Amino acid sequence: MIHFQRMHEVKKYTRELELSYVKIEACKNDCILYWKEHENAEKCPRCDHSRWKHKSEEGDDGDYKGEIRGKGRNVSCKVLHYFPLIPRLQRLFMYAKTASHMQWHKEKRLDDGILWHPTDAKAWKSFDASFSHFASDARNVRLGLCSHGFTPYANINSTYSI
Repeated sequence: MIHFQRMHEVKKYTRELELSYVKIEACKNDCILYWKEHENAEKCPRCDHSRWKHKSEEGDDGDYKGEIRGKGRNVSCKVLHYFPLIPRLQRLFMYAKTASHMQWHKEKRLDDGILWHPTDAKAWKSFDASFSHFASDARNVRLGLCSHGFTPYANINSTYSI
């Protein structure tokens, strides 16, 4: 177990692992990301809200959350931290033990007709049949998305989730 004393030690450690992230500014109302064609926009083309925080937007603690802070830079209303997936998957294949776990579905699965794992399901086998070139390489990874607890439109009081 690694224990860190300072935040810069954590950053140095993750930088050495090449597990960086990308900051992408976003509209305050979640309309767009200021990325690609909107990278240099000063306001949202959909809701017309400014990209930057203004002097009137102070925090609950009274801290100044104004447009200009520190070295005179604008402060974005909202920032998305994007963690690229490919370097993380590559990192899993760098060590023999985790690499064998990543390839288990192809190399060590017991096919006895009983549903033990998603690899035994009809959907998995149908995918393998449809995309045999992809399925032939044990290093190819399938990703699943679990959305349990996600409530659409941020309605926390909703009695349902997706």
